[in-house]
Amino acid sequence: MGTVDGITGVTATNVFDLQATTGDIVIGAAAISNGSGFAYLYSIAGGVSETGSGAITASNLEVGAVDDVDLTTNASAVDFLSANVSNGAFKLLDSVSLATTSVDAYAGVTAF
Repeated sequence: MGTVDGITGVTATNVFDLQATTGDIVIGAAAISNGSGFAYLYSIAGGVSETGSGAITASNLEVGAVDDVDLTTNASAVDFLSANVSNGAFKLLDSVSLATTSVDAYAGVTAF
């Protein structure tokens, strides 16, 4: 999938699920906003990162990736987090109270 450019933002009311089967997921100027819902980001063959002014707002965030996950460019607003990174580091800059928990497929945060 790679970078999706020219999107001004993604808003969902309950579940937002983005999966990249090749390459990385790069959150650019587009924000992901799902308020009290669930946001799922899965990069099956790469990593997840932020550039520009994009950030994530979701009560529940689950991230799965093969390579590094770096969500520190802009402060996100995530309440509950679970993540699994099979070959890299996981970093998140968050602006609200955060708890690691089981969101769906993963329990807590695991990075190798």
